[in-house]
Amino acid sequence: MSPRLAHPKKHFAEIFADHFDCTLTSYARSGFSNGAIAIQIESAISNNPDLILLNLTNSDRIEFLSGKYDKNNTTVTMEHLGDCHINPKELSDNFYQYDENKTLVSENLYSLLHHTPTCDSYLDNIRKRYDQWDDKILAIKSYFTYLHHAKWKNQVDQLMMHTILYRLHKSNIPYILVHDFLGLTTNSRYYPDWLTQKHTTHDLVHSIRLTMGPPHDNDPGFHLTYEGSEAVANVLIEHYNRYF
Repeated sequence: MSPRLAHPKKHFAEIFADHFDCTLTSYARSGFSNGAIAIQIESAISNNPDLILLNLTNSDRIEFLSGKYDKNNTTVTMEHLGDCHINPKELSDNFYQYDENKTLVSENLYSLLHHTPTCDSYLDNIRKRYDQWDDKILAIKSYFTYLHHAKWKNQVDQLMMHTILYRLHKSNIPYILVHDFLGLTTNSRYYPDWLTQKHTTHDLVHSIRLTMGPPHDNDPGFHLTYEGSEAVANVLIEHYNRYF
């Protein structure tokens, strides 16, 4: 869901917005958890846009303290969420660039556990940004080994996203669930029965991802090829014209 500055006008949200001559505001950020997405949706609702495009993500993402903790602030907002990318590439950078206000880092476990920096300067920079970075990574590895329950985390994420989607639904702001990466709509126990055909393109987009998803080295960051991204944009344009 994150357009990239290095690949201008190639993301399906950009193509969609240009087609309808709309202003695109991107809250999306690579690697963010469903909890962070819930805050993004909450923030988008408060700005009362003409349309919200959204996706859900895998439940293999967590937050951890950046080193700053404000005991007086009991509510986490977008201002508190950061990431561990040194060289950001998303159009949403203005929301998430690291500064002293970022108290929580949101990232996926795979990146934290397996993507060790290959450049000394990168590692030096990340250690400067986050107190006790090596200790944090070790703690995350211990958490994953001894405490993480993947099925329970998935269930919690589905419950949480059901709640924020219902809040969005009740806001009367037009929205389209572009793709359900979490599997909420395929779980009969949690399926939101108010999520009608008007509000989701999941099945069509899922088919495009299966047939037009790229090899890793050709992925501009969309989990789609350029052609796949354009195909998703066309699905969204047709869907919007039909239902909205």
